[in-house]
Amino acid sequence: MPSILFANAEGEQHIFGVMVAAEIFRRDGWAVSCSPGADNEALCGEIAAQSFDVVGLSVSQVELLPALERQCATLRAVSRNPDLVIIAGGLAAETAQGDPASIGVDAIVGSKDNPTAIGRHLLAIPACAC
Repeated sequence: MPSILFANAEGEQHIFGVMVAAEIFRRDGWAVSCSPGADNEALCGEIAAQSFDVVGLSVSQVELLPALERQCATLRAVSRNPDLVIIAGGLAAETAQGDPASIGVDAIVGSKDNPTAIGRHLLAIPACAC
């Protein structure tokens, strides 16, 4: 079962998207952890303590994108999983749709995308037969 940790990007205040995304992945059979409102230090602690396949970050404010790129680099550095995949969603993330690497992530999940299909594709896992 693939695992994912959802949280807000550093400085992000909105948590609704994080909660919705967590439920979508849970219903698709993923092992889901959710830390809305966690600061970067707490998030790093979770990533260092437990191996996750994917981290999903939500960001709605364009001004937070430079911090998101730094946050992703930090999360990768402390992750127990050397192949950690990071996805981003939210209004600000969608502004970088053409170039996920420009904000430090492996993929951007837009409002019209199937997030679990993107996650499974990035991990090379077949679709859930749930």
